[in-house]
Amino acid sequence: MWLLVACMWLTSCGGDSGVPAEVRALVELDNGIELEEASNFQRAHEAYNVAIDLDPGLAEAYARRGNSFVRFEKMSPALADLNRAIELDPELAIAYLYRGIFMAKVQRPSEASLAFAKSVELDPSNVETFVQRSRLYVEQREPESGLADLDSAIALDSEAVDIYMERAALHLRIGNAANAAADLEQVLAMSKNEEQVQVARQMLALIR
Repeated sequence: MWLLVACMWLTSCGGDSGVPAEVRALVELDNGIELEEASNFQRAHEAYNVAIDLDPGLAEAYARRGNSFVRFEKMSPALADLNRAIELDPELAIAYLYRGIFMAKVQRPSEASLAFAKSVELDPSNVETFVQRSRLYVEQREPESGLADLDSAIALDSEAVDIYMERAALHLRIGNAANAAADLEQVLAMSKNEEQVQVARQMLALIR
């Protein structure tokens, strides 16, 4: 958001021509991230396009557009963008996260696992990486490893209601009813989503 404010100030002082393309690219990237967080995926994708047009060396814009292509089921351009992001910045953790998501989507679990591991190595504070790798473990019938990653995700973000819900379902899957109930109680205590609350109540009723 601060980039948007800075660019508005610069524009008011001298117009777009006075703002370096690299700065405008960062503003578009920031705008795309906000749009994506608001689930406005098409407009987010368009913002990433503009960011790349303005600064073809902006690795994060390629990474995020690559993930956007995955969302739209456009796998060839997705992989090209993710590869380009890593080529531009081999230390960009989010590029490996999105590469892991891509590889899981196209049923290449070994490559997905390597990508998630690299993402964790580069940024062990990214909650989403642990959540996505947990889902991969579950798909590969390694629920205990999946559970460990959800534990790590909750340790990083103890207010993440959706992750408690996901962990409760996994606890139930492997027969940990007491732990599932504890997670569902957390959901009931924290969630403001009525549909989620109702599901948690129904799950608790089945356990008890």
